[in-house]
Amino acid sequence: MAAAKVLLLDIGNRQLKTKLGDDCNAFDWHDAVALKNFEAYLRVSNFDMLVYACSAPQVEAKVLDAIKTYPSKKILAQHIALEIVSTSTGIDRLLTAFAASKIASTPVIVIDFGTAFTVDVVDAQGHFRGGAIGLGLGSQLSSLAQVTPHLAAPSESNETVPASTKAAVFDGTYRALAFAVRGLVEHYQVAGAENATVFVCGGDAHRMRSLLRDYRFEDQLLFDGMQRVFADNWL
Repeated sequence: MAAAKVLLLDIGNRQLKTKLGDDCNAFDWHDAVALKNFEAYLRVSNFDMLVYACSAPQVEAKVLDAIKTYPSKKILAQHIALEIVSTSTGIDRLLTAFAASKIASTPVIVIDFGTAFTVDVVDAQGHFRGGAIGLGLGSQLSSLAQVTPHLAAPSESNETVPASTKAAVFDGTYRALAFAVRGLVEHYQVAGAENATVFVCGGDAHRMRSLLRDYRFEDQLLFDGMQRVFADNWL
């Protein structure tokens, strides 16, 4: 019997992201044209089941209207094989943590650079402990540009202490964020995640790679978690 073709849908704070086999797409749900393109994409795609996770409840009703004619399953916290110690945790954080814990089979810390950045912990006993949430890199850059439009766009410099404005903006955003997440990782390692493997994912992860080279970058960690949850619950 042929394996079911599953379309994975991540309803995020900025975009709808899909994965069907090796094909990945993104649609801006703030844009009416992009939403129409998403609906057109669904019509021409060949899949048996749509599995979705939603971390943006403000848009869920609109997306549900677009997918209502397709067989679908919504991933909830109870579908994820983690003991969740935290409260009111977003499904995206749980899914990336679950995937990382399955890949590493050790304590893990997951850094997700999205609209917000998160740093989350799964301990050696498989408990999702929670973590930190802060303003993401793209959000920082757009906010800074809005309130100080005269500043130059950020650019990395080899100088230890930046002499130019563009290098100063880089250090105040990119490098400051890298130091922040490193500090949180060290703090959490002392607090119960010793020897944790550190994963990095999210839409802005590629922009931070040069500053976090010793961490493990996994571009598809959220979709990996969704695929594993589907296999555990609905295959």
